Amino acid sequence: MLTIGICDDEKKILDELKTSIESILQKHSMEGNILLFPSASTFFESYIKNPIDILLLDIDMPEKSGMELAKDLSLAEQDTVFAFVTNQEALVYQSFECHPFAFLRKDYLDEELESTLLRMIDTALSKAQTYSFTYRGVITKVYIEDIVYFESDLNYVKLVTTKEMYRYRETLSNLCESFHGKKFLRIHKGFLLNMNYIYSIRQEEVELTNHTVLPIGRTNREIVKDQLFRYLRGISL
Repeated sequence: MLTIGICDDEKKILDELKTSIESILQKHSMEGNILLFPSASTFFESYIKNPIDILLLDIDMPEKSGMELAKDLSLAEQDTVFAFVTNQEALVYQSFECHPFAFLRKDYLDEELESTLLRMIDTALSKAQTYSFTYRGVITKVYIEDIVYFESDLNYVKLVTTKEMYRYRETLSNLCESFHGKKFLRIHKGFLLNMNYIYSIRQEEVELTNHTVLPIGRTNREIVKDQLFRYLRGISL
């Protein structure tokens, strides 16, 4: 059973999110243990003893902001899948440096919460899922969650993970089919990107959390950028 945490200094938001999440879980025949935290300190005390799987974290809290808490705990480097929740849309860009899974707007929770939560659950459950390929004559497995991007290289592809780089015979088109629906997006004819590793989006390129910069193809550039922004906002693609 997944443990889902909600950290917000507004009791009304805590209660509303808890009720909504319970409804979503019931609708999809899922189970989850929901924990409520009214402040950054109460969450911190609990988290260092019992890490949780999924977290909805308010950015604007009086004692310590959600972004400060995310940095202090290095949430992006842990197994916790977390999304920021706020009513200040301007903060979405500042939040990128904390590498959240998504960004939820309080005024649009009815529209955005369900799709975002389901994606977060899928990601939390997929952390143990692997992708297999033949590398130097040996069947090799990597965790899908660790794949940063694929790059086309003639009749080969380069697979870049958080730890290694592999070059093996495969086509990007085949990979696009294999990873369809798994938070991967073809941003260029030569690149298939895991959107979890987006740091920032610019006019013609994407910067990743490892500071690699990848181009966004001219063809369908606006569509690709729209999909990237929608993903970060937690809207279904």
